[in-house]
Amino acid sequence: DVLERMRWLKAQGYKWFREVLLVMGRRAGKGHVSALALAYILWNYMAKGDPQHFYGVDRDKKLALMVFAGKREQAKATVWQDLVNVITGSNCFAPYVNKSQAEKLTVFAPNDKVRIRKMMERGIFTDQDMATFEIVPKESTLMAGRGPTSFAQAYDEMAHVVASGANRSAEEVYNAATPSLDQFGKEAFIIEPSMPWQMMGQFY
Repeated sequence: DVLERMRWLKAQGYKWFREVLLVMGRRAGKGHVSALALAYILWNYMAKGDPQHFYGVDRDKKLALMVFAGKREQAKATVWQDLVNVITGSNCFAPYVNKSQAEKLTVFAPNDKVRIRKMMERGIFTDQDMATFEIVPKESTLMAGRGPTSFAQAYDEMAHVVASGANRSAEEVYNAATPSLDQFGKEAFIIEPSMPWQMMGQFY
């Protein structure tokens, strides 16, 4: 009933499904599909011009796209890296990419360059990262998703994220992180690419 659901969502003013589960096996392209979906979401937010004003967010707040995995290194190596590759390898994003670092990619919204120019006209020069969007890999801890204003989240291999040491289960991380999406209403987005594993937990 996917087409029926799509028609219903469009009638209710949604642009996409809020939550997408990609239940796929190894080498099925989970990371690539997730990266394309997340890049599409990011482009829609950039198209607002001044997304902070549009969504009623403080003008100086960064908008975060967070990629969670069992370990930060796993998050960096999979969906996060696929998304970085899609963005930095595209023509449309090229004028807006600000800093591509080992654990963060920042991207300008169109209004950022207006803000920077106005600051310079007032004689204010800064080496702060003025880009609106930051794309960051996160480990599965309860604090990892708290604080940032998040508009999109990815949970890599969610079925395999279990409580171990400082790391928490997928359900705990999901419940701690997803409230940060609330400010974006119908345009918040979650994608969960994972191989199936056990018949329990948040992914199941």
